[in-house]
Amino acid sequence: METMWERSEYPYRGVALKPHMLEEIAQRTVRPGGILKRKWLVNEAPRIHVELGGEPTNADPISQAKKARSRLLDAGWEEAGYGSIRRPGDSTEKDNGLFEEEELLDAELDAQEWFGRGDETIYCYTFPCYMELASLKQSSSMPIKIGMTADSSLHRVSIQCGTSNPESPIVLFAVRVDDARLFEGAIHRILRIWNRWIEDAPGTEWYNTSKQEILHIVDFLRDPLL
Repeated sequence: METMWERSEYPYRGVALKPHMLEEIAQRTVRPGGILKRKWLVNEAPRIHVELGGEPTNADPISQAKKARSRLLDAGWEEAGYGSIRRPGDSTEKDNGLFEEEELLDAELDAQEWFGRGDETIYCYTFPCYMELASLKQSSSMPIKIGMTADSSLHRVSIQCGTSNPESPIVLFAVRVDDARLFEGAIHRILRIWNRWIEDAPGTEWYNTSKQEILHIVDFLRDPLL
């Protein structure tokens, strides 16, 4: 692996950033076996370019990152899941640009919509295959996991899904509240009364329902007078 340039040796000093420069910076930053997060190409690599004497660009940073990512894949890097890629090779070194799986998941996982205020969180997620099946059936209902966490992040979803699933979860929405366990229990009870519980699902928190239906319940629980 090549080492990072000294500022005086950087070949793109005074040059506006281009995707191939992002690719070269990644090649010199991530050791064999290391995982590169998508956001690194959007944020960190351009910063390194400027620190080495390069010029920023007016081009869309996400578009440039996508092109650089494609170039790296053409160069033999591999898909690593959750929008990240892995450099070929093995390394036993910890300080090698290899991001821990939980850190990787937290960096990429986010809810499509956030509601409410509070220190705890109710979350609802599903998987792309369930969404595709519901679309084919022209139905808004699909298996949805409804859970809670005692903090304001989606770290718990990351731990639950890990890398054991062939697809990454889609968090339909998350609601920040002050008492997530109370909200979660009420949502579960209402959905069971409505016969939405999926009895043979792995875990007890899967329901055949829809985003809209759950949101109606949440709105009622937050303000029953509406």
